[in-house]
Formats: sequence, structure tokens, C-alpha cells
Amino acid sequence: MAGNTSSDGVVVRGEWIERGDWTGPGAARTLLRHPELTFAVLETARGGLLRRGLALNGADGALLTNVSDDHLGDWGLFTLEDMAWAKATVAEGVRPGGAVVVNGGCPLCQAAVAARLPAGVRSLHFSARQDPTAAAWVQDGQLWLGDAPLAPLDELPITLGGLASHNVENALGAAALAAAVGLPRAAINAGLRGLRPTVAESRGRLNMFSVGGAWAIVDFCHNPDGMRRLASVARAWPAKRRLVLLGQSGDRSQAQLTALTREALAAAPDRVIVKELPRHLLGRAPGEMTEVFSAILRGLGLRETALGQAANEPEAVAQALAWAKPGDLLLLLIHEELDATLAALMAAGAVAIDGVPAGR
Repeated sequence: MAGNTSSDGVVVRGEWIERGDWTGPGAARTLLRHPELTFAVLETARGGLLRRGLALNGADGALLTNVSDDHLGDWGLFTLEDMAWAKATVAEGVRPGGAVVVNGGCPLCQAAVAARLPAGVRSLHFSARQDPTAAAWVQDGQLWLGDAPLAPLDELPITLGGLASHNVENALGAAALAAAVGLPRAAINAGLRGLRPTVAESRGRLNMFSVGGAWAIVDFCHNPDGMRRLASVARAWPAKRRLVLLGQSGDRSQAQLTALTREALAAAPDRVIVKELPRHLLGRAPGEMTEVFSAILRGLGLRETALGQAANEPEAVAQALAWAKPGDLLLLLIHEELDATLAALMAAGAVAIDGVPAGR
């Protein structure tokens, strides 16, 4: 029987044991003590590693996906090299004979894993490009596992037909790690084909809806790299107009906020609504973050008539839905009020979409 921990909670046999951000040692302990468990997948967060260290030794495998400019300045991590080194701690928890899978497109991760790889542990990599030396890679729209194609990207809903590059990489990493720990190809294929970007299966991450003839994407995106990936999806989507909800915690620097805003504007939005996050002011005065973002947007050339402000996420979502017309795309970046956002969408007649819709 399988179970997993993540920033959504602890799941065993498809049922929630705990809800919330469970990515530290407490989550691993809760899951591994379950009497029926035979296979565990543990999301291991940077914060948990720095506070408590590794939850266990003797894992069959580990996966390191990427690092980006987020949370720098916390717990002694000031550079991306620091971040990669900290995240590569998971390599030291792998048993001899096991494997560490790393993103071949992230040199910092590769270097950190190489420096921390225990004796007797294999290092494998995945690649979003054609790379027959990789454990998993992409060629001509197909995900390859080893020396044979596994599935077309068009048939993996979580990738939106390959438009969601971050989920292409996530699928590659998951496939490579699953194969490394001995799961059969058929099971890997079925797992990738079965995972859909729905609230039930990927809550708050690339959840898609059709609402009043417009499209809405609800996502937890909160750093420049994530925004860059989401903006690429938005640009490729044949929308008549695009809207972005933009906000961030008050503890981010001016440089980080500016970088996030630049990537949001790369989505070519016709309107940007900056929102307050009342539970994440983190030292800022009420209303300060919306003014900071508004000033950055003006400085980067967004016209005043394309700019809106909201005191919280429900207000921002209401404004977005009121603005939307058939053919528009709404990028709803939601960090505090996911349940309220989903309720507002349902009240507006939204229909969930579990992959790339016909005619996209």
C-alpha cells in the first residue's frame, strides 16, 4: 500500500490522514508509522531539512528537481548555490544500491548532488530535451524512459499537452525515480496518464476551469521561476485577453518583487490586479504591498487603466470574474483563500477541466 506526504497533507491509500503543509520530519514519521504502508513518497522541504535534518536514512531513491530565487536569506541560505547544497541533503539519505535523480537542466543541483553522493549510490538525470544519456527525456513530443518511448506528452494531462514545461520536468523526474526504485513501466505509464490537474488530484496547482466562456487557471505560483513557467502557458493559450492576479508575502525584497512582476508581465496581460495577503503581511503595513506592486508595474510600463487593486483574494477574484468575457484567460494566483476562490468559481458556473480541452 502506498502513501505520500506533501505541502497539501499526508495521504494513505488515497485518503487524507492529515491536511496542511506536511513536508518535514513529522510528516515522514506519521506516514512511516502507518501499519499498512509498503511504499512511501516523502516531499522533503528545505525548511524541514535546515531545522531538523533528514527524517531517515536508507531510502531507495531521491529526486532533486530544481532551485530558484525564493526563500533566500532564510536559515543561512543566501545564494542559489547554498540552496542547492541544502536540498542535496536528501542524497545522503539514500542507501547503497539506491539512486539519486537530478534535473539535468540545473547545473547547481547536479554539482551539489555530485559533492554529496554517498558511496554506492547511483546518480541519474532527466532532461526536457533529447538526451539518450538521461534516465528520462523528451523527443518529438514523447516522454522517453530509458531507451524506449513511454507516452506522448499529449496523453499526460498534467503537462497540458506539453505546454506546462514545469510539469513536463516533474513527470520526467517522477518517471526516472520510479524506474530507479524498481516500479514497472506499465505502472509508471498508468500513473502519469492518470494524474490530472484537478482540485482532487493537484489541489491549487494548475487547476483549470471554463467559466462563462472564459478560461481560468488557479495556481499557487509564488516565485519568479514559477511565474515564468505559468506565463509561457498563458502566452501559448489562444486567449482574446489575459488577466493576472498578483501578490506576495511581505518578507520578499524589492528585487524579488520586481523579478516576479517582470515575469507576470511576460504573460502579456491586458489587466493586472494586485492583491493584499492579510495573513502574510510579515511586517508590512496594511495596503503597503498593493502599493509596492502598483509602483513596480507602473515603472515597468503597465498603463493605469490596466491596473486594479484588491484588499484580499476573494475581492480580487470577484473583480477578475466581473472583467472576464468569453475567450479570455484568467491567471488566478491564489495563496491564502483557495476554498473561497473555488467556491466563487463554482457560484459563477465554472466547470473543471482535467487536461487540454478539445479545440484549444
